[in-house]
Amino acid sequence: MALGIFVFGGVAALAAIFVVPEFRRLFHLDKPETTQQPTYEKESSTPSVTAPLIVPDQGVKSSKLADESKEKKSGPLQKTQSHIKGNENVVGNNVSGDHNVTGNNNSPAGPTAIAPNGIAITGGNVQNPTVNNFGPAPSKPAVVTVCVGDLQNVRSDAGHDGEFRLVLTLTTDSAVDNPTLGFQFSGPISSKGSSASSPDMAINIKEGVTTPTSYAFVLYQTWYPGQRMNVEVYSHESISFLNAVSKHSESFTVTHSGCNSSL
Repeated sequence: MALGIFVFGGVAALAAIFVVPEFRRLFHLDKPETTQQPTYEKESSTPSVTAPLIVPDQGVKSSKLADESKEKKSGPLQKTQSHIKGNENVVGNNVSGDHNVTGNNNSPAGPTAIAPNGIAITGGNVQNPTVNNFGPAPSKPAVVTVCVGDLQNVRSDAGHDGEFRLVLTLTTDSAVDNPTLGFQFSGPISSKGSSASSPDMAINIKEGVTTPTSYAFVLYQTWYPGQRMNVEVYSHESISFLNAVSKHSESFTVTHSGCNSSL
């Protein structure tokens, strides 16, 4: 009985050696485990993109899909119409807007011409254009009336030199700025005593005998209608008035009566 127990215990111990992991490692019956080192994937600055694998259907199914695709492509396209509203360079169908808008069933707006300090012309190339200036008309040049008085026989004295005196009385029908007038006579005139004056206004004038037979003055102010100017000349001869000239565009009318010089 005791021998049986001993034999059973030995068999159990031998079985434990082969079965229990601790006894197998103790008697080096198992290979040692190796420690696997972790591996790290190196990061790349370029992202990896994996394209999806597309496997086309085989057989009849693939052919059917191809036929359906052809039918879809050959079918009529659907057209839609957009109604757009906007400003600043808007293009569309039936567009309403402002500032360089193309719309109204895609009809382009008319051309816009901008010409600061100039004349804007539209409608294509223009040759020999006609420009209408509808501004106010320029003022009409003044008409100066020269009334020639009678030749007077006078004596020479301290105020003048000559035996004859002739007076011209001038009036204007419109305002004249800085009138510059000259008068021509048939004979020599004397510089002593020959002058211009006005009974109706104070005058700022430059005057004198410019040639032996002519006299001129410049009036540094505006000369208005109703203001008389008198030109008084002296001569040793019996002289007469010939004509008048103007630096500007005034014209002249000559009369011989009703001068009313007040001299």
